[in-house]
Amino acid sequence: MHDDVDHQILSILRRDARVPITTLAAQVGRSRTAVQARLDRLQRDGQILRYTIEEPGRRNPDEIGAFVKVALVAQREGPALVEILRDMPQVLACRGIAGEFAFMVLLRRLEHAELQSTLQHIYTLPGVLKTETVLTLTYEF
Repeated sequence: MHDDVDHQILSILRRDARVPITTLAAQVGRSRTAVQARLDRLQRDGQILRYTIEEPGRRNPDEIGAFVKVALVAQREGPALVEILRDMPQVLACRGIAGEFAFMVLLRRLEHAELQSTLQHIYTLPGVLKTETVLTLTYEF
């Protein structure tokens, strides 16, 4: 299982996978050697599969498993909710949308139990009024 430091490391790397080890170590309050050992373990355990680039407008369609529309109790709840969603490893993207719902959250493909737990977690986040989920079955184009 992973501790808070592992989760901090993963959160930082999600934002910038090219962050230098020394910077990463300083941000999580550990030595460079300790952080490198953690990175090696996270890779060995399959928590970090690869380091890659992300190009605007390009996403691997096989990654996407569900779309979750999220309605807010109040619009002011949006920024805090986005920060929570940003740190969730199951979330690929979050888009602001018009209409009854405030956000469309894209989830990566998940096993049934993890999907169920992730949806329940999103539903219980502060400021969430309701959610509606659509599962992807095929990628047409």
